[in-house]
Amino acid sequence: MKRPLVYILLFLIFGMIGGQHLGAMGVVLFMLIALGAALVIIKIYALDSAVLLAAVALIGFVLGLKSVSCTNMEIDALADTGAKPYMSCTVLSIDARYDYYNRYTVRLRSLEYQNKTYNDSIKLNLLSSSDLVPGDIIAIKTNISHGSIKYNEGMRMLSRHTEYTMKGYAFKTGYEKSLNTYMYRVREKAAFIYDSILPHREAGLMKAIILGDRLDIEADVYTLFKNAGIVHIIAISGLHISILASALMLILSKLGKNFARLSVLTGLAVYAIFTGGAPSVVRAVIMMYILTIGNILGRDYDIISSCSLACILLLLYSPCYIYDAGFQYSFMAVYCIGMTLDILQRYNIKNKYISALIVSIAVCYGVKPITLHYFGYINFTDFIVNIITVWLMGILVLFGGIAGIIGIFSLKAGIFAVGLPYAILRAIEYMCEESLRLPFSSVSGSLNGMCTVAIYIIIVIIYLYAMNRKAVRR
Repeated sequence: MKRPLVYILLFLIFGMIGGQHLGAMGVVLFMLIALGAALVIIKIYALDSAVLLAAVALIGFVLGLKSVSCTNMEIDALADTGAKPYMSCTVLSIDARYDYYNRYTVRLRSLEYQNKTYNDSIKLNLLSSSDLVPGDIIAIKTNISHGSIKYNEGMRMLSRHTEYTMKGYAFKTGYEKSLNTYMYRVREKAAFIYDSILPHREAGLMKAIILGDRLDIEADVYTLFKNAGIVHIIAISGLHISILASALMLILSKLGKNFARLSVLTGLAVYAIFTGGAPSVVRAVIMMYILTIGNILGRDYDIISSCSLACILLLLYSPCYIYDAGFQYSFMAVYCIGMTLDILQRYNIKNKYISALIVSIAVCYGVKPITLHYFGYINFTDFIVNIITVWLMGILVLFGGIAGIIGIFSLKAGIFAVGLPYAILRAIEYMCEESLRLPFSSVSGSLNGMCTVAIYIIIVIIYLYAMNRKAVRR
């Protein structure tokens, strides 16, 4: 069986979705289907150990069932009832800023209601006009509610590890020191540098690209990038991680390859925590760990197997990541790259420029079903801007990071150093504006979840057919 991690991932996802939607009463039906699928694979590959895939599906079922189970039944019974318990919480992060309120993620410290006190560590979304920062301990008396739709908004709340939403004014009662609050303070100091050396519009973009802080991106810029199909550049992902890893390797390689590699692994872990640990960042860091450790051990690197292992680890941590749009975009883009590279190798296409063009087009069109599902439109010409932008991003991330470091010591020198990144950001905005004037730059439509899955099944079938043709034209 080639790439067994892919099959393990598929059965794990199958199990998790079954557990989330069928519930405990559907376990018998689910296991019959899982065993049947495993027997089909045994028949195809003549591999008796494939029956273990049914066990993987069962593990996924249990994890999926657990992921949608409330932490505390008595607290859950208060949701959507109008009851207003008194709560003490710790602010974990600022998720969004609006005109009249902000959205925070908070962790429950204690909840008091009708002479009962609960101390379960539950995460909630807080919508409040209070000016809060991570680490603040707050007191609030308000009602809590579930997601608007159990298997839609509710699932996306759970993918961010939050169980409930609440609204109201919160009073600060203290401050909690932790690694999270320390990283926040460091990130705020770095953000101040970019605010000081760049105009507000470009500073918001640079903070998102370098620091993972997307709070100050102007709404019209976000809409422009989204419509042009390059909104992914403001989310830290594999491109940023590879640039950071390459820069560290170049700087530290003179001290020894193994020392440089270990330093890179440490630096990437710190950077992932520093930028907030989004799924796309963690995925990229895990894959870089696999690549680096493989180099140390002298093993070949397979992008699809590496991506599958990263996906398995993230889903074991949080099965509801399946419903997170950023998670879907990140992994689907990598799988499109891996499958396209396989086909290029199979058909002996070695020209690096043609290969880069084909891979870029494959990624752009490979994630369009997800875009259509979530946003209701697609852009058929965005691959043009993406090809240029991805090339410019290497320069932007490298020199933008250097400018931020220089700005720590001298703001005037930082302003000088950030000139090239500023010009690149302006050029990218201009390209986006011009690209949206092209025909078919924005086509409206809609796609439900089942149709999206069906399209990706067809893509996999086409990939398998292309890879298994006996006669390959050279």
